[in-house]
Amino acid sequence: MKLHDLIQGSPEWGQHRLEHNNSSEAAAMLGLSKHVTRSKLLEMKHTGNPQVFSKWFEENVLANGHATEASIRPYIEASIIGQDLFPNVYSEGKLSVSTDGLTMDGSIAWEHKQHNEELAASVVAGKVPDEHMPQCQQVLLVTKADKLLFTVSDGTPDKCVSCWVQPDAAWFRRIEAGWKQFDEDLAAYQPSADAPVPVAAPIEGLPALTIRVEGRVLATNLDAFKGKAMDFIGKIKTDLSTDQDFADADNMGKFLKDGEDRLVLAKEQALAQTASIDELFRAIDFIRDEMRAKRLTLERLVKSRKDQIRVEIQAFGEADLAAHVAKLNERIGKTYMPVVRGEFAGAMKGLKTITSLRDAVSTELARAKIAANEIADRIQINLNTLRDLATDYRFLFADTASIVL
Repeated sequence: MKLHDLIQGSPEWGQHRLEHNNSSEAAAMLGLSKHVTRSKLLEMKHTGNPQVFSKWFEENVLANGHATEASIRPYIEASIIGQDLFPNVYSEGKLSVSTDGLTMDGSIAWEHKQHNEELAASVVAGKVPDEHMPQCQQVLLVTKADKLLFTVSDGTPDKCVSCWVQPDAAWFRRIEAGWKQFDEDLAAYQPSADAPVPVAAPIEGLPALTIRVEGRVLATNLDAFKGKAMDFIGKIKTDLSTDQDFADADNMGKFLKDGEDRLVLAKEQALAQTASIDELFRAIDFIRDEMRAKRLTLERLVKSRKDQIRVEIQAFGEADLAAHVAKLNERIGKTYMPVVRGEFAGAMKGLKTITSLRDAVSTELARAKIAANEIADRIQINLNTLRDLATDYRFLFADTASIVL
């Protein structure tokens, strides 16, 4: 473990964080953060700008709880730990932690979070939520502390609860494998073009339809209105592929439905003035039917294209995972790898935007790759053992493909 003499917020600290895999990022890296997606963390690491990265991470990941942390520290030191706590930055290889506190002998680490009722209730029950456990375990992994005190407070003893976290070998393996895959994904990272949040484009409205009848049509702009309406309908985009297209199509569908309703109202108003004007009503019905047909087409296209995009995104994840497993078989030397499946459909369930779907599949893909890597490592160990112990008896092991699993 290496101690770094860094001041939080300094350019040197920002550069250090950009170049290391930090404990406060571990939950996002594993796809467990409620606030930061794995894809967003990849994007920010990819920028390579420590000032931009540090500012973004301060605002989005690091709790704005420095004051409450400093306020409650003396109480924790005196009432629970019985030793002084020293906040410092440590690293081991590329793994890094910025501890809220570590005792002088290094046996006890401390992590503080700002108080909220849900988190406090979990701590009272003795459970650190998965969103915070990766940070705690990475602190224990790097510092080699015997245990960590996880505290939630508002800076006062009245609203202060804590529970102990013990080192967990399974979490250690998960974190190390997760960062290894993250570094591989970062090296191959290509920024997404779908980052902007789509806002439906404004719709240039049609002119108001006017009708005045008195046994016959006295005045109407129906011919001009019809021409503009048909031209407008004809220009509506039905080739949908991006979040922006879907937002525009949804908005346009609502506009067309409103147009249909207004035409019905205009017809009813004219009907109230005269018994029957067949040509007028046929024209109104025609325009309304055209609007309805286009609206229904857009609604079908939106649903169909979204379904298609979900299939395409899932297929991408499955293909990428299959290619990864194929490379692992190349590394091993034979096709010993079992079928490794990603839960891509489940990861996408309930999501609507292309960006969120891609992020969910990307995160699940990383998890599946990590699981595949663990299987490949186990196979390699078993093959090495077989090679060392049974070099002269390979004819006895026709079932090698099974036993290496």
